Amino acid sequence: MFNDESDLQAALLTLVCPGLLIACRQIAAEDGEGLWPEETGVFRNSVPKVRRQSGAVRIVARDLMHSLGHVPAAIPRVRGGPPRWPDGLIGSLAHDAEFAVAALSTTIRYRGLGIDIEPAIPLPQGLEARVATPEEQQRYAPDLLSSRLLFVVKEAVYKAVNPIDRVPLGFQDIQVDLEAMTCRTTSGWEVGIRYITGPSICALAVLKN
Repeated sequence: MFNDESDLQAALLTLVCPGLLIACRQIAAEDGEGLWPEETGVFRNSVPKVRRQSGAVRIVARDLMHSLGHVPAAIPRVRGGPPRWPDGLIGSLAHDAEFAVAALSTTIRYRGLGIDIEPAIPLPQGLEARVATPEEQQRYAPDLLSSRLLFVVKEAVYKAVNPIDRVPLGFQDIQVDLEAMTCRTTSGWEVGIRYITGPSICALAVLKN
C-alpha cells in the first residue's frame, strides 16, 4: 500500500495523457460530507464507508475541474448508472479501501475515459479463469494471471465504453494486449490503456475522438 497520497500521485503522473488530468486523495473520515446535495440521493441509505468513498472521489474530481479551468460542479449518479459529468467534461472515478482516484478531460479530446484501482495483492484463489480469457491464460505468466492487473484493466475499459453504448460486458468480453497497450471488446471497441503495477495497481482506459 502507499504510505501517503503523494506517493500515489507521483505514480499516477506516469498515466497522464495530453489534455487529461489524474489525481488522488487518501479517504478521510469526513469525506462523506464531500457529497453535494444533488449527489446524495443514490447514497441516502448507504453505509458511512460508501459515503466516504463516494465523497472522496468527487472531491478529487472537482479539484480537477478547477485545474482545467471549469467551475466545480455536482457529479450525480442514478442507481446502477455511471456518473453524469457537466457539459463539455468527461471523466471517471474509482477507489479502493484507502484511496480515491479520478481522471478528467474534455469531450473535445476524449470520447470515453475509465480508471480503476486495486491494492497490489493477488486475486482471491480461483478467480483467475473468470477474469482471464482462454487466450490470455495461454499468453500471460501465472504470476500476472494471479495478480489483479487484468481485473483492473478490464474494469477501466468497461467504465470507458459502457456509458457510450450501455452494452453489458463481462471479463470474458474484454481481451487485453499488454504489449500493444490496447484492449478489444466483443462489442467492437478498441481501447487504449495505461497502467501502473506497484506499489498499487491502477489502470487508465481512453477512447480518443
